[in-house]
Formats: sequence, structure tokens, C-alpha cells
Amino acid sequence: MTVIEEIRLRPRRINSSINKLYLKENIQSDTFTNFSDRIKKLFKSIPYTVENKQGEEYLKTLLRDFLLESFYKENNFINTMSYKGRNEADLVIHSDKNNDSNVSVIFEVKTPKNISEMISKEIVTNPSVDLLLKKSFSEAVLYFLWEYLHK
Repeated sequence: MTVIEEIRLRPRRINSSINKLYLKENIQSDTFTNFSDRIKKLFKSIPYTVENKQGEEYLKTLLRDFLLESFYKENNFINTMSYKGRNEADLVIHSDKNNDSNVSVIFEVKTPKNISEMISKEIVTNPSVDLLLKKSFSEAVLYFLWEYLHK
């Protein structure tokens, strides 16, 4: 039996995945409104990307703008991250404003039409390792391991 065959996927609901302390956190009304407005703007821009055959770079810019405008502008550096000059994470959020600080979040962005390289929502209803074996997930795991092992 291979490692892949031994993996057991156990989907969980978001409430059981989040630390209970975060659920008790109060959010200011203007912060929530800003987030809500920004995410609506982001979602409204996605059909344009499909209709006009925009690529990953276009989507990365939209996502980066959303993240900066919603949460991270004052405290975190957000950009791509090159690993050994060969592979590049599409977008990362650093732990502070410095580009040499630890990476806290890794994004792998694909266009909505590029379904062959992305994990689909089918994984929630039909947990299967085969559904995880997509380019985007493999790249994200690779970048995570680089961060974990080399920092």
C-alpha cells in the first residue's frame, strides 16, 4: 500500500475547524462592512475574467488588492514568492511588512476555466485522494514544505 492509498480524508464543517477563541472575537461593524463590500467587488469581477479570457496574473492582482484593502495593508507584505528561482507561489502573505519575514499564507491561483488543475467542491461530498491529486494542490504542498523545511 502506498502513502497515497493510506491517506484518509475526513471533511469537517468550518465551525469544528476554527479555534473557538476566534468565534468569540468581536468584529467592528465598519470592518465587517468593508470586508463585505470588498468581497462582493472581488466576486463580481470573476465573470469578467472568464468572458475576457484573463489569465492567472489578472486574478492574482484582484486577490492581492482584495487582501490589502480588506485586512493586510498596514501589517503584512503580500507578493509572489520564488523558490530557488524555479518555482513560484502565486501569492503569499508574510507575517509582517518585511519581504524576508516568514510566510504565513500561500495561495495557488488558477483561472475559473482551468478546472483540470484545481480541487473541486466534489471533494466535500466524495472524499477521495484522487480528487486531491491536482496541480494546484501539489504546488501548494510543495511551497509549504519549502517554507517549513528551509526557514
